[in-house]
Amino acid sequence: PPPIDSPYHAMSPSYTMSYPDDDAAADNAIDETNAETAASPDQQSQQQYSAQQAEMQEKRARRRREEAVSRLVTDATRPPDFLLEEVTTTATASADKPVAGSSNAWKEEEYSNHAALQAKLEARLRSQQHSTLLLASTVASSIERGLDRELHSELIRQGKEAQTRISKVCHDHSEDFLESVGKVVAALGGPCDEVKTSLEEANDELQNNTGHMMLSASIRLERFKHSNARARTLSSMVHACRRVAVLLERARKQAALGRPRSALDAVEEARACLT
Repeated sequence: PPPIDSPYHAMSPSYTMSYPDDDAAADNAIDETNAETAASPDQQSQQQYSAQQAEMQEKRARRRREEAVSRLVTDATRPPDFLLEEVTTTATASADKPVAGSSNAWKEEEYSNHAALQAKLEARLRSQQHSTLLLASTVASSIERGLDRELHSELIRQGKEAQTRISKVCHDHSEDFLESVGKVVAALGGPCDEVKTSLEEANDELQNNTGHMMLSASIRLERFKHSNARARTLSSMVHACRRVAVLLERARKQAALGRPRSALDAVEEARACLT
């Protein structure tokens, strides 16, 4: 080959660098790949950290929603007798106090029993009202916080679980229950039939003889009362009409005698009788 400073060097073929542009592009691509490879661990770690943070936040939000739904379910399924026990115990204790011996001891005891029963009824009513208000507040809170669907699903799930549990208990103890029922029927079947027959006879006697006669007598009594009332009304009307006729006759006579003032007085009195 000619020397490097020869003028024929530019026209001579080169066997060392056939495609200089393609080799430079390849070198640039290799450098970019190496740069990306060098920078990729940091980006991958940052992406993994972001994904872990998003997953942790999602798990935390899901756990908070589950805890909120659990509290709402506890409030919605709280039994209504948690106020009744304390008030009932207090009322029973006050009713069981010893009564001083006196002639009105049985009256005082009856009054105490009545007061205890009244306290029980009032406590039950307050407990039911409190339970209703608590349930309404729970539903309103779930709707406000957007947890109504989760609350409904959880209540449905717990209801199905309770139904399944009850069915299982009934199925497990059905044989014992039926056996005990058979023993009761075998032991008390005859006396129960006798009591049933006696009750049916007493009911027939009451409905057909005693009750029917009393009902017929009460119907006749009501009919007689209505007839008596109508007769009294007619009697008062006849008396008023007779009074009006007498007053009109008096007014006619006074007018015939030339006494207009007396005639007008009689007419006014007749009008008062009619009203």
